[in-house]
Amino acid sequence: METRLSLRRRLLRIDDSPPTLDPTTSPGVIYSRSNQSHSSIGSLQPQHDFEEEIDAEDDGDEDADDEESGDDTEMDSTSGDKTITTLKPGQKCPTSSVVKLVFSRSDPLKRNPTVCFDYPLSLGVVRDYSGQVVTTVDAQKLQLFYRTSWERNCVKNAFAAAGLHRTRKKWTVWHLAWAKPVPKTEFEKFRGEHPQVFNHFPDPWVIGRKDRLMKVLANCRRRFGSSYDFYPEGFSLPGQMDSFRRALERNEAFITGTFPSNNKGSGTSAIEPLWIIKPPASACGRGIRVLTHQDACKMCEDTRKISRKAKKSKNTKPMIVQKYVSDPLLLGDKQRYKFDLRLYVLVTSLDPLRIYLFQEGIARFCTAPYSVKNPRNRFAHLTNYAINKRSNGFVENADDQQADAGSKWSLSALIRSLQSQQLLDNPETLMRQIRAIVCKTIIAAEAHLTSLFHQFAGRTNCYELFGFDLMLDSKLRPWLIEVNVSPSLMGGSPLDRRVKGLLLSDTLHLVGLQVQITSVPRENIPANLYGSLDILPDTGIYRQVRRSKTMRGNSANRQLHEAVQDPNIERFDASHLDLFSASDWDIVRAMDNEMDRRGHFDRIFPASSPYETASYSRFFTCQRYGNSLCAKWLQTPRPVRQRLVRQQSAGNVSQVLPLSRSRKNIR
Repeated sequence: METRLSLRRRLLRIDDSPPTLDPTTSPGVIYSRSNQSHSSIGSLQPQHDFEEEIDAEDDGDEDADDEESGDDTEMDSTSGDKTITTLKPGQKCPTSSVVKLVFSRSDPLKRNPTVCFDYPLSLGVVRDYSGQVVTTVDAQKLQLFYRTSWERNCVKNAFAAAGLHRTRKKWTVWHLAWAKPVPKTEFEKFRGEHPQVFNHFPDPWVIGRKDRLMKVLANCRRRFGSSYDFYPEGFSLPGQMDSFRRALERNEAFITGTFPSNNKGSGTSAIEPLWIIKPPASACGRGIRVLTHQDACKMCEDTRKISRKAKKSKNTKPMIVQKYVSDPLLLGDKQRYKFDLRLYVLVTSLDPLRIYLFQEGIARFCTAPYSVKNPRNRFAHLTNYAINKRSNGFVENADDQQADAGSKWSLSALIRSLQSQQLLDNPETLMRQIRAIVCKTIIAAEAHLTSLFHQFAGRTNCYELFGFDLMLDSKLRPWLIEVNVSPSLMGGSPLDRRVKGLLLSDTLHLVGLQVQITSVPRENIPANLYGSLDILPDTGIYRQVRRSKTMRGNSANRQLHEAVQDPNIERFDASHLDLFSASDWDIVRAMDNEMDRRGHFDRIFPASSPYETASYSRFFTCQRYGNSLCAKWLQTPRPVRQRLVRQQSAGNVSQVLPLSRSRKNIR
């Protein structure tokens, strides 16, 4: 039997043979719905230098909700005959021989093109480039590399379909990463000669650990009251043991006052408040137990005794204990089962803040009928896949097109089921509550994350994909359970492979890996952009003509700041256009360009509704200029915004940038 170590070594084996490729490239085109196509597939393999910075990669810190869930297989297709075949476990799609680049719709010259992440052919989905300027370039000429810490086919296939090649270098060489979090002081080691996009912010554990999430949201609840009542009350032990004991005394008084003749045979144990105890930093349901009131009192007394003995040794294990959501929404024809939701949230920027919610999620069902009479039945109370897959009642989803069967459903299938059972009238009502929970949670950590980002990662482009776990109670009210950093991407079923395959491709496409236009061969520049490129005499080399980025004077800056912060000015007009500096245009254009690349993501902050965006303003520790600028820009009607952009593009004075130094061939 193959061990995990030998499997890892086999999966990480690298082909050191030199690349052999003679691809053909095509000039840039403006895509319409009639000419969408996937990149051709080649066999280019990256070459690697194994230095002192080689990353010893493993499957460590990922949210291992699907740990050891079976074959992480992926479907693949060859470009010649378009026939889909099933690959063996551990194999991945061939790497595309070309890299597809998309230019900014608003200003294709002022902003560098970004790499397109087409969907792997196995997903049966084609990315829409309608109205966008797209070109293809020989992948061997661009030499784009990625780094990953996990052997997940959805990750490797997303990079392969885009024409990126894998490297083992930990700090340099790579352009885009899907790796483990690093300490905040190590962000300065990202010293590549080209822009690098890393998939973590400094210290995402501020909400990614259960104890720290509880602390952050408890502070917000004290400040904003019921606006933050979507997280069950909890305590961090042993530090908050006294507070927990007082909560138990209140429960005891409630039980005694409500049932003065309470005894063991009265049957009131079914309505006693339940508690759930968890380790502050673990996954797969390890160490989680559901406690009755009596169990909690006994545990509290035992912990107090242990703490007294362990004061000198300081060996008491930290735990968190929360009120248990004892009236969850249950589904099932005959027997009723508990479930939770895994939703995917992408933060592409902290200042200004931009949050996206993936349209599809996963509902994970328990495998035993729900009952509060037996809180020790883990299959009835814990929805973790790592636990329930060991149950005899577990049913694997066998068809991604039938997403409402088995022990895992898709979010869209769940909503359809709730509507068919007349439990949910308007899905937007539920999604509005979910969006509010996500935004308020991210905003609660925004001040901490933003300050660390500016201090340690100011020169690095970062993004973060969070896994939000929520639960619906019997009144369809969503409750936040926890937030996961590096959510699991294991493809244990067809449904997992489809959802997570779309998720990874859309995530990488949305964050935007930019390529310097000066590194794009001349023959691959779209013909409609030739007029804006300056050809150097006798060389055939071009330089890009761009607008001046000279900063405005202090008076103009002050006027724009006053207009942005003035509540009486609801939107921008032409008079505000002249006050915009280059950095202001960069902010609003980056936001607009992300919307063109969002795929199956919905931007939830700033929201499409100005009233929804304004409702979150009071939760920020400080009102940042970038957030206010984006809010005013979005309140400006789209036709007016487009007209302002055209005026700005035509009115600026152009200047020729110095030719960038030639790019080294990275090996």
